[in-house]
Amino acid sequence: MNEGDPRHPILIALALTILSVAGLLATQARPSAPGTAGLLSSLQTTPPDTTGKERIIIEHVDLWRFDKEVNPDAQILTGNVVFKHDNALMYCDSALLYRETNRFEAFGNVHIHQAQDTVDIYCNYLDYDGYTKLARLRELVQMEQGENTLLTDSLDYDRMSGIAYYFDYGSVADSLNVLSSVYAEYSTVDKTAVFYNDVVLQNDNFTLYSDTLHYDTNTKIATILGPTTIEGDSGIIYATRGTYRTEEDVATLLDRAEIVSGSRWMTGDSLIYDRPAHFADLYGSVILRDTAESMELRGNHVMYNDSTECGEAIDHAYIYEYSDSDHLFTGADRMQLIKVDSVNNIAKGIGNVRTWRRDAQAVADSMVYLTQDSVMKMYGRPFVWSGLSQVTGDSIRLFMKNGSVERALIGENAYMSQHLRKKYYNQMRGREVEAYFHEGEMDSVWTRGNAETIYFSENKDSIQTEQTHTQSSEILTQLENREVVRILLLGQTKGRTKPIFLVEESDLVYPDFVWFPEGRPVDSLDIFRRTPTPGESGGDLVPRPPTTGLLQDLPTPKEEKPQQAVQTSLPSDSLVTALTDSIIRTMADTTGISIDSIRSHVMDSLAVSLPQAGREILQGAADSTLRAISGQRVTEFLDGRQRPAEVTDSLRRMGTAQLDSLGLTRKAVTDEAETKAREVITGLKRERQATIRKEDEATQPKKK
Repeated sequence: MNEGDPRHPILIALALTILSVAGLLATQARPSAPGTAGLLSSLQTTPPDTTGKERIIIEHVDLWRFDKEVNPDAQILTGNVVFKHDNALMYCDSALLYRETNRFEAFGNVHIHQAQDTVDIYCNYLDYDGYTKLARLRELVQMEQGENTLLTDSLDYDRMSGIAYYFDYGSVADSLNVLSSVYAEYSTVDKTAVFYNDVVLQNDNFTLYSDTLHYDTNTKIATILGPTTIEGDSGIIYATRGTYRTEEDVATLLDRAEIVSGSRWMTGDSLIYDRPAHFADLYGSVILRDTAESMELRGNHVMYNDSTECGEAIDHAYIYEYSDSDHLFTGADRMQLIKVDSVNNIAKGIGNVRTWRRDAQAVADSMVYLTQDSVMKMYGRPFVWSGLSQVTGDSIRLFMKNGSVERALIGENAYMSQHLRKKYYNQMRGREVEAYFHEGEMDSVWTRGNAETIYFSENKDSIQTEQTHTQSSEILTQLENREVVRILLLGQTKGRTKPIFLVEESDLVYPDFVWFPEGRPVDSLDIFRRTPTPGESGGDLVPRPPTTGLLQDLPTPKEEKPQQAVQTSLPSDSLVTALTDSIIRTMADTTGISIDSIRSHVMDSLAVSLPQAGREILQGAADSTLRAISGQRVTEFLDGRQRPAEVTDSLRRMGTAQLDSLGLTRKAVTDEAETKAREVITGLKRERQATIRKEDEATQPKKK
């Protein structure tokens, strides 16, 4: 063909067109789908990819068309549409493909298949962005990955991060649990999910409600991250933080989670609950409460079986009973609370049992408390105190009524004592002693079987004047205001009465007499002290537990306020005499002055009648704490250079209410005690020195 041939330009244009089509087909590099050969293939013509992102490829379509007038930006694909993008195949009935933005919309029977992580997603509508790999799925969305199934109506799936999240209610189910919430995020990478708002975990054995929950479908462990309620056949659990191993049905909870089982409520700093074993292990300031009985088992470690409804506490274990305004505290090395029926319990204490309430205190080796009969049985050399009275024997049974002691029955080797003043004690002993109480005070005592009594008569100044020693078959003793007012001797009786100055020191008490104030609990915290052996002082104090959640939240018993303002100085008829008596006994040897001489000046010259309540309390505290004062410390005390710490320590052990009821303050008691002792002893030392000088002058020859 010559250059002048008129067909030459047309042939060149045709050749260029054929080359362009061939280049385009090479760029697409895919097999032709059935029914799409020829003219429709030219519809895939797109501008060059300058983003570096993989473009969406059409794998198959039945009908492929483009109508610029209808939709100038989209290619219309209809019938068995298949897209491929980044190793994922996406199926639908029809679609709109936006080549410019590398995006498509899919309609009807939408299915995304990711073979790499075995993810399949089904829905009715899909909006997919090929650049961001974000799939927006709507209407009857179902995501499946192995045993896991996610259901919702609106799901956004980020294929880059592998995170799928719904925001308008949905659920995730595996082989064991079904979890639902308002919002959730599911990771196809590690198969974990986080749920927010109205979270519900349903299991065959329980249902969990929460506002924030993390769940691992691999381990079947739910991590609690917010307020949560777990309901099961055996009870309800309230928690804010912890984990639930749903496969083993075991919860590990923190931040004082709560368990409610029938009338039992319990909490602790942390707990482990094994539902199949019906067993809960609670740690740290634990409270196990029986709401039907107004009773609590407390300690730093409590084990509870909800099938037997039995709780056992160790490490500062104690029972707290609050059925009336005056509360009962009973501590032991090991304490049990056992449910008998819907309204009755048995409380058992083993080892170092110590009981305190405002009107009565007790110690023993072991204890059983039957709430049905309101009877507390104590074994192993028990002691019971009420007011100024002490009762002991081989065993003691306390009969309670409305939370208060109504009577006490002491069996075998029964012994009752009442401290009067200094070394004087009223005493009763026999085979059995039965004491009756009224409004928290002992008002009468029956002594049966070889009954004996030592009783001291007093003058109007409460000074002992006579001692009466009797033996009888039975003895009835009546008390008023904590003092003996009448003794009735029944059956064959014999006895004698002596003036007090004719009574030998050894005859003041029975040979087996034991006065045991050092063992007496002085307040609710003193139940944790190790009870000493009678005759020994002190008693090791078991390290007290943290008060957070353990004792500080106990209801405070109502205390009687003093009728008048607290005095800044003490009257002569105060507790100072008892404290002073203890001080002078410890100083007698180091000052060189006889104890009888000091007593005669301090005690008898004052001739006071001590307040009954305070006398016994302060006497016991002072006796057990002031014995350490000796040597140089006494000199410093007399010179006013040092306040003995033992005095202050003893006063700290007294309850505030006990001092307030007497119109006293700790500082006033201490100051007055020191002042009285210093004045008396210093005066006696001067008298003694003056006597020595006179004797020396009498023995020296007179000057002419």
